Parts: sequence; structure tokens; C-alpha cells
Amino acid sequence: MYTAPMLVAPFVWIGPFTNLAAARDSSCAELHREDLAALNESLDQLFVDRQVGAARRLSGLAETQLPCMLDLVATEDLARFAMRVAFAQSGDPEAERWAQLAQSLEPGFVWPAYVPSGHQVRELVTAGPTAAVTLEGKGLVPPPGGGVFLDGRFLTTPTAEPGLPHLLQVGDRLGAIETTWMDGTAFPAELLGPPLDVAPTLPPWFSADGTRVKVKQPKRAWTEPRLANLERAAGFAVAGGALFGSALAARGAYDERPTNGLFVATDGATIGATLSGATSLVFLGAALLGK
Repeated sequence: MYTAPMLVAPFVWIGPFTNLAAARDSSCAELHREDLAALNESLDQLFVDRQVGAARRLSGLAETQLPCMLDLVATEDLARFAMRVAFAQSGDPEAERWAQLAQSLEPGFVWPAYVPSGHQVRELVTAGPTAAVTLEGKGLVPPPGGGVFLDGRFLTTPTAEPGLPHLLQVGDRLGAIETTWMDGTAFPAELLGPPLDVAPTLPPWFSADGTRVKVKQPKRAWTEPRLANLERAAGFAVAGGALFGSALAARGAYDERPTNGLFVATDGATIGATLSGATSLVFLGAALLGK
């Protein structure tokens, strides 16, 4: 897995990217699609103001925070971010990887006007985009009802540009997104398997604008064990109702003519009704929650 640098130096932009995290956990800020676009605008302003050091710190910090992303990223926003990281890291070996990622995601992109003509970072993309490769003999196995996205692109095979940092996002059947950095074609083992006869399809919750469409959950089937528990619940409920009626009748008779026999009958029926009701609730719970 690609390991993002951990930066703790002060930076100027205050927003969702202020909590350091290398993977999604309780310390993560809740990042959404629009936050990456806003970050790019903040980096642009820092570069225009010639605050390159602050831009470098902010881009490094943001890199550690992107695994907190809860939405699918927009490919064009990630390409813009990669451009800005490449410029911020000019002279660093990592700059070329980021520049190549930007070109692979957005071939023919134009450097922002604040990047001087003849700047060394412009030379990093003269060779053309890095060609993507597919892992030989491997298939991509997304979660049931979910999907796998790389840099905002839906994948049907384990295909990626080698040697570049990638943002890997995996959605489950409800559209909950897990985000992590991936180096080159180093797909997690849990996403790989034999080649599939039928290619994965877009999950039902997918929306091209990065939001998730609410998935209507299918109704659970009434299996034989669930039906049996439902019948038992109904039986104990009827018995409990009958016993409670008997308890009321016995209590009425006791109020008119108190005797030990009516006292015992009232208490016995009341206890029986309570136990039957409790047992009915147990079976009802088993029917509703069981398999």
C-alpha cells in the first residue's frame, strides 16, 4: 500500500483536512466530494500568493486525509490535486509520480498559469500518459452489490497505471465507501480472485455525480423457522389473553365474595398471563430477527 507522508507543520487553510489520519477511523474528518474541489482552490490561492511552502504543507496534510473520503471522488478533482502536489513537490522524486497521475487521469491537461513556463515540473509529463495494465490471471471481486473505483473510475478488472499513487475506493451494497491509497497495481488480496465469467456491473446506488442513491432493501422472506416462531408467538398471546380474562373475572368475583380459592385463582391466572405474554414476545422477536 502507498504510504502518504505525515506532516505536522502548521498550515494556513483551516477546514475538513485538519485532522491527521492514514486510514478511515474514528479520528477522521468527514470528507465529501466538494471538499477536494475546495482544497484545490485553496492550493491555487496559495500558489498565486507565492506561499509555496504553505501549499506544500497543506497538500501533504491533505494527502494523509483523503482516506477519510466518504464520497466517490471526481476524477477531474483528483487530477487537479495531483497536478498541484507535483508542483508543490518540485525537485522531489515523488513529483514525477503525481504529475504522471494527473496526466493519466486527464490527458492533455494544461498547467495552471502560476506554473512558470520552462519550470522543471512541466518536463515531467512530456513522455505521455502512463499506460494502464491489468493483472494477469486475476479477476476483480467487489463486495456483493457493491463496486470498486480507482481514482473515481469504476473498475471491472484489476487494472491500474503501474508505479503511480492511486485512490482506491470500495463501496458495499448500501454504498458505504472505504477509501485508501494504493501503490501502482498492488490491489488488496481480498479484492482479487480468479477471472470472472461475467464482469462486475455498476452498483445500484451509483450516481455519476458522486452521491449515493438510496437502495431499497428487499423484504425478508418468511422462512419455515420464522413462521413457526410466529405461530408460537400467536399461540402464547392467545393463551395469555385468555388467562388475563380469567384473572379479571376471578378478581371481580373475589371483590364481591372474597375467598381463598378466588384469591389463588386470581393470582394464578395473572401470573400465567404474564408468563404467556413474555414467552409470546420472545417468540415474536425470534420470528422478526431470526433466519
